[in-house]
Amino acid sequence: MAPVPRARPHALVVPFPAQGHVIPLMEVAHALADRGVAVTFVNTEFNHARVVAAMSSSPVPSKTEFNTRNGSSGRMIRLVAVPDGMGPDEDRNNLVRLTMLMQEHMAPRVEELIRRSGRGGEEEGADGDGLGRITCVVADYNVGTWALDVARGADSSVLSLWSAFSPFQENTREKWEAETRVYVIVEISVPYPQSREVRVFHHDNYGHCGGFCGSRTNSFGKYDINYSSRVWIAALTQETFQLSPDMPVMNPAHLAWNCIGNDEGQELLFRYLLAGVRAVDECDYILCNSFRGAEAATFARFPKIVPVGPLLTGERPGKPVGHFWRPEEDACMDWLDAQPARSVVYVAFGSFTMFDRRQFQELALGLELTGRPFLWVVRPDIVHGDVHEYPEGFLDRTASGRGKLVSWAPQQRVLAHPAVACFVSHCGWNSTMEGIRNGVPLVAWPYFADQFVNRAYICDIWRIGVQAVADGKSGVITKEHIAGRVEEVMGDAGMRKRVEALMAAAHESVQEGGCSHGNFDMFVEAITA
Repeated sequence: MAPVPRARPHALVVPFPAQGHVIPLMEVAHALADRGVAVTFVNTEFNHARVVAAMSSSPVPSKTEFNTRNGSSGRMIRLVAVPDGMGPDEDRNNLVRLTMLMQEHMAPRVEELIRRSGRGGEEEGADGDGLGRITCVVADYNVGTWALDVARGADSSVLSLWSAFSPFQENTREKWEAETRVYVIVEISVPYPQSREVRVFHHDNYGHCGGFCGSRTNSFGKYDINYSSRVWIAALTQETFQLSPDMPVMNPAHLAWNCIGNDEGQELLFRYLLAGVRAVDECDYILCNSFRGAEAATFARFPKIVPVGPLLTGERPGKPVGHFWRPEEDACMDWLDAQPARSVVYVAFGSFTMFDRRQFQELALGLELTGRPFLWVVRPDIVHGDVHEYPEGFLDRTASGRGKLVSWAPQQRVLAHPAVACFVSHCGWNSTMEGIRNGVPLVAWPYFADQFVNRAYICDIWRIGVQAVADGKSGVITKEHIAGRVEEVMGDAGMRKRVEALMAAAHESVQEGGCSHGNFDMFVEAITA
């Protein structure tokens, strides 16, 4: 009897439906395709339309599957859209509602994708593109458990080829151990101390301490009863805490579930995140967009976490990179080319941050007060009410070329430009890594959730930035403070030296022979062997 042909590796990639999660996982998809792995990339219908529109001037295709050949490998990344359960005009910044609807509406469609991919094996038409059966799931940590539950519950024919040989089964369980080989949870845009907070902190009305705050051995290591109890009490009393002396001081008020929604929504989100943390124990790999030189203490304490970054995002010309808005690339780069070296203040607050009218105007005046050229990304929805009401005369005064305003920017290319000297940032993890990768110090201005932890890394651990602080009476970060913080960053030679040292470590890590490069190759070998 002829031997059964080996299945072509085919990864199903499922990001959380937010731009800061789609972009890095899209780069993971391209990196997999570069190494010969076919990819099915699942976006919500709403985000799929935005990603496709941002990459091309052509109309958004009406069908929900979009194909793109990836480089010389000839492998395919297939973009697939599934419903998120929200109406066309609903607010997708309502993260609690979006998160809760994903399991109900996305899970059945993802399960269908997995099942359909197994029909006919490698034959053309089995899943519409000849990619063959899905053999690996790469799921964003923030998606929660449903993506793994769907994969586990799928018809065994989807996963049967992986049951014959399974060298990565140390942390798998019962029936799943016999049916699959490699599942991955990717915490791709949040540094890992945030994910571990979910394991040890909860309020009384969310459940009891037993099983979470006591001594417990798991994939992250063993928590001591005294240490865990101390930090749990700190959470209840709103005291700051540290997971270890080499990690940032954290504030319970900044934990993800405490930043969003009302009490009911926070409880739902907490339970959702906690379930995701438990699922980590059932994964063979936990990949993260970081590098050993940035978080040595974290990786020493939690050896199962595999750094594969910092990812070079947004640098795939003509291919989808995950942007929700089309970058004003020529406008940005032409303007930067006309500026002196290390003169420009780059200002960008990601895809989610919003300002009220007063803070928006104070930011504008603060940038003007610096007296330096600035490139400011002003998203269409960055102000509550979507009305950009600039200070009187601001646009006229900056129209001479000292200030450049765009709706979206090619951030990686901007930060790599020699004219950029300072990055005013919301401290999203992608932006933090991009700042480090390009050796640009930061003014740290977090908005919510993990961004406060990231700020602690930037200002306290790495010391490559300064914190923007609101006035105690008005609650506003004033124009004078903004200008002063920018000047502090621009004039600090020691800060520049530290961020350039981190940049060198980051580049070394992703080069051939580097730790992150080797880790990703190891992962690919596991799913292709």
